[in-house]
Order: sequence, then C-alpha cells, then structure tokens
Amino acid sequence: MTQLKKLYIEPTSACNLNCDMCFRNTWFDETICHMDYTMFQHIMSTIPESVETVFFGGMGEPLFHQRILDMIKACNTAGLKTELLTNGTLLSKKMSRDLIASGLDRLWISMDSLEPYSSVSDSAPESITSKNLGHPDHMEIIENIKVFNRLRFRLSSAIELGITFVASKSN
Repeated sequence: MTQLKKLYIEPTSACNLNCDMCFRNTWFDETICHMDYTMFQHIMSTIPESVETVFFGGMGEPLFHQRILDMIKACNTAGLKTELLTNGTLLSKKMSRDLIASGLDRLWISMDSLEPYSSVSDSAPESITSKNLGHPDHMEIIENIKVFNRLRFRLSSAIELGITFVASKSN
C-alpha cells in the first residue's frame, strides 16, 4: 500500500512578481488569494500519520503569506520536516532569521533565468515596490542568498539550502 510521505501546501497563489515566463499569466478566471489560516489548521488536524514532510510552494510566493512562519512552526511542532520554495526577493535578513528560528528544514530558491523579472505585480506591498523590484538585479537575490547562508552558519542551523530552476530553450 502506497503511503503519502510528502504533502505539498500552496499557502498563497499571490506573488510579488509578474514574470514573463510564469504560467500564472495563462490562468483564466482564477482567484488569486492567500490560504485562510483556519484552512491550514484543518489540514494539520487531518494530516495522515504517514506524512513526514510538508512542502510550502505552488504558484504563488510563500513568503508573501503573512502567516507562513506560523505555518512552518506548526509543522515543526507536529514533528514534520518542512521545505519552502521562494523566488528569493523577500528573503531579507530579518526573514532569513525568522525562517531559521521557525524550524524550517530546507529552503529552495528558484531562479529560472539570469535575466531580470519583467515586473512587480499590482498586489505587491509598498515595501516591495519602493525597492524598485520591477526589474530586480539577480545579484540582489544572490546577495539575499549569501546573507541567509552566513546566518545559517553563524547560528549553527542545520537548515539546508537548495537552488532550483527550470531549464528551457529561452534560459
């Protein structure tokens, strides 16, 4: 009998970016929203015992969800491993510290191109648009990764760091 070992949760379908290559641009009549925290609590209360890992990702940017750290902590408290996939633009020094403190086991950074992103979405918070991330230099994301990496070593964190990308003809 096959058992569910890894559960994928999409905490939000909203994103702070609007990348040309993202297939979210092809959605029709799709509601962009955050998962309600009570829905997350329901998931946690009904999760099969066979699940070992919860992966936060999907079509949106998980760090864009206001309660993502609470979600990670809840999984950690339940004895589950946690992974999160991010575009790296919201990975500030404070967010890096908070992710490490939350008990996250693995952080994945998605960089599908070395070209700048096309634009920031209309739903991006003021703090994002004020940083002019409409065309972020990937060097800024690399700097965010370096800050995270230095913090995880300084804090002797066992959190793993991975880079992921989709190889295509255009990149």
